[in-house]
Amino acid sequence: MKNLISNILLIFLFLSCTTGQKDAEQNDVTLVIPGKSAEGFTLDDAVNIAAGEALIETESIPESLSFLNGNNQIPLAPFNSIIYRRGRYALFTNNGVIKAIAGLSPASRVTDDAVKLTDGADSFIMNYGNTGLEIVKDNDHKIYIYRHSGIAIFDDDSDDSIDMYLIFPPAK
Repeated sequence: MKNLISNILLIFLFLSCTTGQKDAEQNDVTLVIPGKSAEGFTLDDAVNIAAGEALIETESIPESLSFLNGNNQIPLAPFNSIIYRRGRYALFTNNGVIKAIAGLSPASRVTDDAVKLTDGADSFIMNYGNTGLEIVKDNDHKIYIYRHSGIAIFDDDSDDSIDMYLIFPPAK
């Protein structure tokens, strides 16, 4: 009888540890996974407009985001609308499917490699390394792009703070 109760408790313990992990990962707004997810959203998932969000429809379907007068680009899957939530995120979508995610406030955000975005751009680079890093500069503004990881971080005023980040499909 004691073994039966122990076995039942062990099964419940095992099931409680494994059930729902995928849902928790997808809905964690603080977790940033380069090339995959951020702000509780996952690339290539369908999304609907929620309360407090604005829909911006684009006239054409751009296949890249151009920065600094079009000199540098981050290739994206085509998108035809942007779902915007003030101060939190912008979702680049194509027919309701997420193609890129911009995090507008890095507060309390951490990558799946345990890098806190609030620790700044230098800390981020120190953790992610220089391999494949592209730096785009315009006066005091910098964008650090990791194309093969699927993440770019933005440092306005070169003050070592991450002011925004962008998750996009990694380059192949």
